[in-house]
Amino acid sequence: MSKEKRTGGSGAKSPFKPRTKKPNFILSVILTTAKMMFVVALVVGVSLTGALVAVTAAIQIARIGSMDYANAGSGYEMDAIAAVIIGGTSMSAKKGADTRANSSLFSITSSTPS
Repeated sequence: MSKEKRTGGSGAKSPFKPRTKKPNFILSVILTTAKMMFVVALVVGVSLTGALVAVTAAIQIARIGSMDYANAGSGYEMDAIAAVIIGGTSMSAKKGADTRANSSLFSITSSTPS
C-alpha cells in the first residue's frame, strides 16, 4: 500500500499526533489495589455491623422475655416533664422546639443513674 492510500490521498501530515505513550503500569496497580482495599473494608464493615446487630437483638430479646410488664416505664414521667420544661417548650403549647426538648431529655437521661 502506498502512503497516499493510508493518509487519504492528500499526502499531508495529520495535525494530530498518534498516542504512543503507554499507561503507567505502577499507577494502575496502585489504583486497582486501592479499589480492592475499599471493597474489602466495605465488606468487613457491613459484616461487623450485621454481627453487632445480631448480638444486640439477642440481648433485647432476652430483656423482653424477662420484663415485668406491669411496672414497665414507671418512674419516667417526671423525667419526661422535666425534659420538656428545661428544653424551653411552653406549657400553653404555643412555642417550642423539638431539638431543644430532645437535647434536654438526653442531658437528663445521661445524668440520672438508671
